[in-house]
Amino acid sequence: MQKRRIMYNLPVPLIGQVKQDSLFWQTVKAVGAVILMALVLAEIWALFWFLCALDDVCYAANTGGL
Repeated sequence: MQKRRIMYNLPVPLIGQVKQDSLFWQTVKAVGAVILMALVLAEIWALFWFLCALDDVCYAANTGGL
């Protein structure tokens, strides 16, 4: 009868590997990025609204008069 050897896959050492963040932190980062993008868009909208309020022609066109 022939002897059979069991070959085991040794775990890859952690040296030189990038540590992966947990799913929780990936989710937190994704939600934070979405909130940050929404805040930046709101800030851009507010800037345009303020600049339009300073311009008489734009203000009159968007409010129906002076």
